[in-house]
Amino acid sequence: RLADPDLRGIVVTSRDITERKALQARLWHQAHHDPLTGLPNRTLLLERLTQALEPPRPGSTGAAAPLLFLDFDRFKRVNDRLGHAAGDILLVAAARRLAGCIRPDDFIARFGGDEFAVLLASATDRDAAFMVAERLVAEMALPFDVEGHEVTITVSVGIVVSPEITGRSDLLRAADVAHYRAKATGRGAIALFDPVRDRASLDRRPGSRTDFG
Repeated sequence: RLADPDLRGIVVTSRDITERKALQARLWHQAHHDPLTGLPNRTLLLERLTQALEPPRPGSTGAAAPLLFLDFDRFKRVNDRLGHAAGDILLVAAARRLAGCIRPDDFIARFGGDEFAVLLASATDRDAAFMVAERLVAEMALPFDVEGHEVTITVSVGIVVSPEITGRSDLLRAADVAHYRAKATGRGAIALFDPVRDRASLDRRPGSRTDFG
């Protein structure tokens, strides 16, 4: 019984609030994650890059977290030979393997297609970043089982560790420049962005696919 005879009922809103929060969480996840691999997408990558480039204290030049940009060599051949469904299976398996190669505080995202980006919190210099890249190359070279087919792929990796690069677009383009130099070297190659040698290439790529402002 209600203590107040004029009170006809009580409206309970906690369930509505809980459901609304759950819906908001699902929508946020869908907007920030790749539906195929479940990895963060480029939208979330851009947010993390913005955070990584924020000066941790007044007067700082910003974070120097290395960025790795990689893709599969000759991935189109897998799609052509086995079909796009098999290619998707390979992408999912490869994404899982890549994620298993990095530490929990590192960040990996599917940039698009067969391209991935890794932001390293556990490594702060070129040597450490190169060691991570070598581990990725070695692990990805191990065969995958794709619907009964043994598939072997390689990855090319570009690395940028340049504290003087303070814009996320420049950082992505620098990693892209290094990545293309790695692919020009050969399959399974790694290249480091050189601020002096690669500056001209960086300036020539203002409209690349990695240019998001």
